[in-house]
Amino acid sequence: MVNHTSANRHTASMKKLKVAFIHPDLGIGGAERLIVDAAVGLSKNHEVIVFTSHHSPDHCFAETKDGNKRIYCLINH
Repeated sequence: MVNHTSANRHTASMKKLKVAFIHPDLGIGGAERLIVDAAVGLSKNHEVIVFTSHHSPDHCFAETKDGNKRIYCLINH
């Protein structure tokens, strides 16, 4: 049995991490969905940055359009 009080205390005491993802094209696909889901999930408790060489507002997941996520497109096409 899991002691939820202990688990919550452990989570609260964790140090906030800086996490970076590097992905070549942040379009729409399975690998991109995985990156976006991981970034969104981790951003609840940590600072997350996504670096990519291509990110088009016309062909991407909604979570990457809202401006709340730190996405840096290193090469503009």
